[in-house]
Amino acid sequence: MRRNFDVLESQTIKYLVYGFFIYFILGTILVWSIFRPWLHRRPYFIEPNLSVLPFSISLLTFGLTMAFTGYLYAKNLRTTTLIGSLFIGLGYMTCSVGMFFPSLALYMIIIGFGILVGIGTGFLYNVPVVMIGQSSLNNKGTVLGSVLMGFGVSALIMSPVIDIFIRSFNISSTFLILGVTYMSALFYLGLTLNFSIKSSKPLSSNKMFQHIGYANFSKILKDKNFYFLWTVYAIGVGIGQAIIGYAKLIAIDITGLKDSLDYMATFAVSVLAIGNTILRPFYGKLIDLIGPKWTLTVTLVIQMFCLIVLLPNANNPTTLYLSLFLFGSTYGAYFVIMPIFTSYIYETEFLGQAYGVLFTAYGIGGFTIPIFFSRILNNRNTLDAYIESFYSLTIFIIIALILTLHVKPKNMLKSLIK
Repeated sequence: MRRNFDVLESQTIKYLVYGFFIYFILGTILVWSIFRPWLHRRPYFIEPNLSVLPFSISLLTFGLTMAFTGYLYAKNLRTTTLIGSLFIGLGYMTCSVGMFFPSLALYMIIIGFGILVGIGTGFLYNVPVVMIGQSSLNNKGTVLGSVLMGFGVSALIMSPVIDIFIRSFNISSTFLILGVTYMSALFYLGLTLNFSIKSSKPLSSNKMFQHIGYANFSKILKDKNFYFLWTVYAIGVGIGQAIIGYAKLIAIDITGLKDSLDYMATFAVSVLAIGNTILRPFYGKLIDLIGPKWTLTVTLVIQMFCLIVLLPNANNPTTLYLSLFLFGSTYGAYFVIMPIFTSYIYETEFLGQAYGVLFTAYGIGGFTIPIFFSRILNNRNTLDAYIESFYSLTIFIIIALILTLHVKPKNMLKSLIK
């Protein structure tokens, strides 16, 4: 009995370590707001409403790529990890090269960060989700929440590190360092990945793909729960990405943390990352206690409170940091809630494929809503302009709340395989 316990404990540690470090590397995508002020300066002079494009396109590419990687997860997690590693490394290296050509910098960053890094993130993101979702571990919500802390820890650590690198070297060298380091680390993880994914009801990978893929995909599209959940996901993460993409600019424009106080604006990104990080296990535990539907409702209410009350009054560091901490926590919550919510509907052996389809909402929401926020703001850096933009996002939150209350999870697996 003791030996079986030790084996189970060792396996749990492996899940945590592999998943945590994969998410740590992928989490750098969330510190894009650190790069943006440098791109606005000489010799690039990229306008703020354009510097958000690589970030938004990366999210779109990320989400769409995940929709097509479910079959690879069923076949071989190692191959999926290695492919994603190559795209991540080449993406950051492409950005590095682009910095030598100021007139082409925006286009090169869109290709490198927006497309290549986005594709790599799409290949890699669901690897830990599938490992945990199809494991025999207990309290999967809590375990997944703990692993997902890697995403937030990355933003917490890498935001000041990247800022220091850019100041000490230059933005091109920073992209190159990230590309080489991340590709090497991910290759190592991929080559040592030896988990065999087993379903509780063994099916061949072709069978699995057939059930949730082309043959019965139309049945999924006929279920209103899919559309409700997809829309809520798009709204929730899209609004989160809008605030993340403007975190440092909000600190500069609303709170006035600039010039000699610029380090406090950089720290604002770290505060957002802290919330994103340390409260993911809390939301996982909340799922275990009250279920994903009511946890999702709580998350949306907190987002609304931040948009209506805290952010419009973030004219001092305390309120700014509190608002970004809470908002960061809600952003991280979606990546704990939605995989578990999906498993309630499609069962764990289909989680990789079903969640991959649902995750297109992340790409669409992460692409459209930050651009919508940027257009409403329209390069204005006044408090009134930000308040107008925050209130506009609140309308989406109200829609998401209504849809969440109408979601009725049910086991769709039987209808899919009949």
